[in-house]
Amino acid sequence: MLRSLGGRIPLILDGGPCNVGIESTVVDVTGPVPRVLRPGMIRPAEIEAVSAIAGAVVQPVDAGGVLRSPGQMPRHYAPRIPLEVWAWEGAEELLARLRARGLAASQVCVLAHEHLPPREAGLRRVGVVPADPVAYARALYAELHACDEAGGVCIIVEAPPEDPAWAAIHDRLRRASA
Repeated sequence: MLRSLGGRIPLILDGGPCNVGIESTVVDVTGPVPRVLRPGMIRPAEIEAVSAIAGAVVQPVDAGGVLRSPGQMPRHYAPRIPLEVWAWEGAEELLARLRARGLAASQVCVLAHEHLPPREAGLRRVGVVPADPVAYARALYAELHACDEAGGVCIIVEAPPEDPAWAAIHDRLRRASA
């Protein structure tokens, strides 16, 4: 982390891994209905359950160019090397897609949770993240930093499940790949 700040901060107290891992859910409560400005590990249904407005629909919103909260920038907490999110069924498919893009396996870091490439694939680095959204969130930034440190030309992240519990993860990966 200190290296990524380029010497701009003289001291950082490292408290170790965060229990949540990604930034908080940000909710705008200035209007008649609470609105999610940035998804986090507290999901809209959980916010709705404690809202003073019974049945309030709390949905992520696009600020339309106006940044009303930190972390709404299109590119946020991105690694130095390009990041792409892909889905694949097995190592053969992943390696074939890399070859089709003109990438040698030794140039690529992969972050996977379900379809783990074997060591024999020759990838620069394979990071393994849990297939649980809460545990994945705790591991995400450390794994992205480790991929950055390993070098290479890009990071390929296995696409997380399309499920509301994964919305914050999808948001952070979208911003990291921008």
